[in-house]
Amino acid sequence: MPVRPDAPVVKREDMVAGLKSAGLAAGDLVIVHTSLSAFGKVQGGPDTLIDAILDVLAPAGTVIFPTFAGVKLDHLELTPQQNPAYTGIVPVTASRRPGFVNSTHPFYACCGHGPLAQEICQFNDRRIFPSAKDKFIYRMGELGGKVLLLGVTHDNNSAVHLVEEFSRVEYKVQDLQWWNTTIEEFRALPREKRQEAIDRHLAHNLPYRPAVHLNAIDQPLRRIGAIRTVRIGNAQCHLMKIMDVVRVGEEESRKNPWFLCDKVGKA
Repeated sequence: MPVRPDAPVVKREDMVAGLKSAGLAAGDLVIVHTSLSAFGKVQGGPDTLIDAILDVLAPAGTVIFPTFAGVKLDHLELTPQQNPAYTGIVPVTASRRPGFVNSTHPFYACCGHGPLAQEICQFNDRRIFPSAKDKFIYRMGELGGKVLLLGVTHDNNSAVHLVEEFSRVEYKVQDLQWWNTTIEEFRALPREKRQEAIDRHLAHNLPYRPAVHLNAIDQPLRRIGAIRTVRIGNAQCHLMKIMDVVRVGEEESRKNPWFLCDKVGKA
């Protein structure tokens, strides 16, 4: 997205001050979803944002960026470097920086920096379509991890996808027969079996289209004060604990398992 000519100039020190105001602290474990253009004119580009996060987390904190590339059969044959992430310029830049650890998941890779980065990336690379409790973001939650949304909404919040699986909604659990399948075991399956698994994982086989609206989690979280929000430049920035998202989401799901999604007829 192009930056408007009248957008504010945002410096590294502005980022650091804003992140601290949101509640990010030294020693935290955090997954970051971000849109760099949402801030305005960031001096130094994506490296400035990455440096600001590391400034706040130092010396003992860990940052994880999702470098998801999408679920396509051909991606199984590519390296993460050949299969660039769709999650934005900041994760892509981080994945290429010295000192960052990269996972090798063909669909849902991540990269990280800090003492827990290696553990999280290795945890992520065990299974092709892991269940909620086997996802790297749930492991982060168990370790006290947080989600930081920088200029994006819950539609980009990976923690909310945990709620969909815990709710056992049809479009999220129909691939459960592959949840324990390792990446190498998946690669060894016949091509048609792999494609069947992908179609189920993406809900392409259903008679309806899941119209997901993950922002439905926002108000329940705010009612209990589980989100802190600040503005940095033009960007709204939100910080919350992963396990608060899971807990509140499960409470809402008991009232309505489909509160995060509508069924829409296929064209």
